[in-house]
Amino acid sequence: YEENVNTGDIVGIGFNVNDNIGIASTDFNISTNGTAELTKDGNWYNYTLNVPVDSVNDIDFNATFSDAAGNFNSTDDISVNVSDNIDPVIQDIVYEENVNTGDIVGIGFNVNDNIGIASTDFNISTNGTAELTKDGNWYNYTLNVPLDSVDDIVFNATFSDTSGNYNTSNDKTINVTDNIAPVIQDIVYEENANTGDIVGIGFNVNDNIGIASTDFNISTNETAELTEDGNWYNYTLNVPLDSVDDIVFNATFSDTSGNYNTSSDKTINVTDNIAPVIQDIVYEENANTGDIVGIGFNVNDNIGITSTDFNISTNETAELTEDGNWYNYTLNVPVDSVNDIDFNATFSDAAGNFNSTDDISVNVSDNIDPVIQDIVYEENVNTGDIVGIGFNVNDNIGIASTDFNISTNGTAELTKDGNWYNYSLHVPVDSINDIDFNATFSDTAGNSNATDDKTISVTDNIAPVIQDIVYEEDVNTGDVVAIGFNVTDHIGITSTDFNISTNGTAELTKGGNWYNYTLTVPEDSVDDIVFNATFSDAAGNSNATDDITVNVSDNIKPSYNWFNKVESANTGDNITIKLNATDNIGVETYNITVDGDEYQMKEDSGNYTHNISIPASDSGTLVSSITYNCTFGDAAGNLNSTGNTVINVSVLPIANFSANVTRGTTPLSVEFSDNSSGLVKSWNWDFGDGNTSTEQNPSHVFGSGNFTVNLTVENNNGTSTKHLNIRAADEPVYVVSPNETELLSKYGEEMNFSINNTLFSSYEWFIDGTPLNGSGVTLHNNNTDDSAHLSYCNVNTSQYIDQDDFFMDVYNISAHVSNESLERTDVFSWEWTVTNSSAKQGDEIDHLINKTPEEVTKIGSESHVRFNTSNETSEKTGIECSINMVSFNTSNETDDIQIKIEVLNTSALNESEIDFSKGSVYQYMDISFNNESLVNEGSNNRSIEFKVYNEVNGGTLLINTVYLRHKDTSGWEAYKPELLRNDGTYSHFIVRDIPSFSPYAVTADYEYDSATKSDDGLPAYLKWKMFKEQMEGSTEGDEVVDVEKPESEDTVSSQQPDSTDIPEDTNKEDTTTADGDNNLAAMCIGLLGLIAILLIISKRKEK
Repeated sequence: YEENVNTGDIVGIGFNVNDNIGIASTDFNISTNGTAELTKDGNWYNYTLNVPVDSVNDIDFNATFSDAAGNFNSTDDISVNVSDNIDPVIQDIVYEENVNTGDIVGIGFNVNDNIGIASTDFNISTNGTAELTKDGNWYNYTLNVPLDSVDDIVFNATFSDTSGNYNTSNDKTINVTDNIAPVIQDIVYEENANTGDIVGIGFNVNDNIGIASTDFNISTNETAELTEDGNWYNYTLNVPLDSVDDIVFNATFSDTSGNYNTSSDKTINVTDNIAPVIQDIVYEENANTGDIVGIGFNVNDNIGITSTDFNISTNETAELTEDGNWYNYTLNVPVDSVNDIDFNATFSDAAGNFNSTDDISVNVSDNIDPVIQDIVYEENVNTGDIVGIGFNVNDNIGIASTDFNISTNGTAELTKDGNWYNYSLHVPVDSINDIDFNATFSDTAGNSNATDDKTISVTDNIAPVIQDIVYEEDVNTGDVVAIGFNVTDHIGITSTDFNISTNGTAELTKGGNWYNYTLTVPEDSVDDIVFNATFSDAAGNSNATDDITVNVSDNIKPSYNWFNKVESANTGDNITIKLNATDNIGVETYNITVDGDEYQMKEDSGNYTHNISIPASDSGTLVSSITYNCTFGDAAGNLNSTGNTVINVSVLPIANFSANVTRGTTPLSVEFSDNSSGLVKSWNWDFGDGNTSTEQNPSHVFGSGNFTVNLTVENNNGTSTKHLNIRAADEPVYVVSPNETELLSKYGEEMNFSINNTLFSSYEWFIDGTPLNGSGVTLHNNNTDDSAHLSYCNVNTSQYIDQDDFFMDVYNISAHVSNESLERTDVFSWEWTVTNSSAKQGDEIDHLINKTPEEVTKIGSESHVRFNTSNETSEKTGIECSINMVSFNTSNETDDIQIKIEVLNTSALNESEIDFSKGSVYQYMDISFNNESLVNEGSNNRSIEFKVYNEVNGGTLLINTVYLRHKDTSGWEAYKPELLRNDGTYSHFIVRDIPSFSPYAVTADYEYDSATKSDDGLPAYLKWKMFKEQMEGSTEGDEVVDVEKPESEDTVSSQQPDSTDIPEDTNKEDTTTADGDNNLAAMCIGLLGLIAILLIISKRKEK
């Protein structure tokens, strides 16, 4: 049994019991189940314990085993210790994300734990000692949002159970806003002021979070500002001297949250008390009737004239016009009066002060003759007309006498009506002689005016009179009826024009005053017949009738003949009903009624058809008969019907079925469901593998293959068959290459991806979700026809990517494998990093780091760009990259700049090019950027910060041996770094002002008491780890590790600004250390070789 378990575990308890005659009974007692039973398996008696989720009480159990003879044996009580390791679960957090100052809102946590919550720790920025209240699974807090702050409120909570398991929520933020507008407590100002006064305006304003800005508007100053004094905001007003306009002001006060309050407009009334001064009055003392003369007043006032009151005897509504200080009036002296003209004027300012002139008189005289304004008469009249003649005559002092002469009346007189002098002329009926007239008009002063002779032309215009029209308003097709017109004219009818819709050349016959026509109504039309007539006399006068309509009716119904009268059919049939129908005036309507529903039939040259679709057996509607009849009608409403015809319908079966599954792995069990219709009586199944069934809903198990399942159903009227394809295959087994899902290649290398499958399948290859093809791609069996076991994809990176300035990229390669029998697609994918590297091949790259800047800081015209590359560990070697930080300054644009650090295996170093020992290499790497010209040519102050282990396998770092070595076109250069700090694990260094970025190596030596380093290109601590692994492997393979003797450390030069050469004593110390290391290495090699031999001998002896 398990002595220690967790809540919710499922563990086994077993008793191994022997008895010479066998166990007859068991009695098993366990505290979690009073009636537990053991299960027997040979000598073992077992019990599966489901540890309760909601309790950490220890579980006690014992068992008694008895044989057939009554002998028994009991175990002691045994305890299983129960612990709980399930953290509480925070199911939900409910709160208001946005609140206002002063709100009261709730915060709730819905928390579950299998053994219950024991304690809570609630933290909220508004209350350091806040507590949650429990309500079932909810833990709540009532938040009183502060009134005087809009700071965001942050909170979190931790929930712990009795076993110490806990869960802490993320920090949650409540955004606080303020919606309380400022309050204007009081406004103090003078409501009445005089021009020139100086008065104060003050606003008393409060706001819960303080006033942030004011906006003061006053009609006398567009740029006025308020001054703040505590809660008072004040303004000093200088009332203008030259205006009595009311002064209007208001103010808006806003707080930091954008809440504001605007006062209503306030008005200060301004007054003035200086009366206007009339400087001069200009006018004509004497004028004639009809003259136009000017009147002018020169008036001054300190605040300006606001109104004038001008009175003149010729115009009650006269107004003065203003021109500077002058107020003018243009006087039109009346033409019809010689009365003197009197006038005066009053001038007022805005304050109500005024000044008035005395009454002034203009003397008026007259000398104007009467004026004949208009003569109105008819120039052309007809005999018998009564027409008017009128003269419109004006005189300033009035007409005294008239003299009127007209050729039809020697004693004619004019009648007066205002300025009009009129005469009513009765034109003689029996004469067309022209009529001549004239008139003379005189005033009391002896002035007179006479018209010229005027002439009126006389003509005749009496049209013929149509006394009566006789005709039949309603007729039937084929009728013969008469039309007659009774017409008179005082000089006689000379011509007629008769129009009728049935005859374009119809003529009227004359009999006295009657003009007649005989109408024969057409037999083949019920169109209304329309006619009219025009009668003319010798003078060209004519009279025409309106259009008159004769209504035509018809009473002959249509006739029909059958072409196709259907009386029997099967379910699913489409049948056509066809008839021929005729009518004397044409068939207008042709409808068919099918089972009570009416449809319009299709017409084709007098033949009428309609298609009836009889529902199929599987339509959900079964019919045994259909009733139809056809009805034909003409334009007159005459109808004829065929009467009802019944179609007898035979029901045919329709086979249909479905399967719960049609594709899958073997053995494939399929359940078939019959969906056939049409009164089916029998079912016959053929499963395509030699097996059959007559059940309605059978099931069948298929092996591997492609099968066609047929169902044939039958009833009294026939049979029907339906088939369905079933496919099954064995579950495929895949061999995928490469095995790793994360891959790294150098730009220019090829990578081969392959899928080997036990099942013939279809294969599709994709890169980043797009079908993989193009230059540099070789595809084998990239198809969709289930025809191959193997498919592979080979990608040549330089040909496929083909970029001169390629930097690096990460691609997702995926293979989609599908098989129609399985009806599914299996997807295999790799994350493939391709880098343009200085390494010879991708295997030399232990780790790759790709970063964007941690920060870009503007310093004047330059940007300081810093990359943080710390805490990056290789999954391949488990070793952390030594580069912590890379930085530089540039005045160029740094958008999208990226750094790439490739940590390389020291085997990538070309020993013929280096001037230092491989054994001294702590780490070898290549630093590059996606914009090399910007970084290496357009930047300055380039720096690299790196770190080195203080201790490796008991060896202590020699600080003076640490160098950052840089490879450029001339070879390797060594830089003595500056020690920044020691954190206990690493020593951190920096090299400033490096010339460019390219391959770098960090070299260092360690001082050991009884060990040394080798020169195989790996750090000492990694060599030791690898050596131990190889030694363990050699005990099985009889191999030993051959460790080369390390070379001495070469002397290097520093390019730091303050030191151009490494001090001599430092070089000596390095050489001495290297010699000591060589001696230690020799001793170590001998000792390790001896240990290896002993291990090999021991292993062989064991075998």
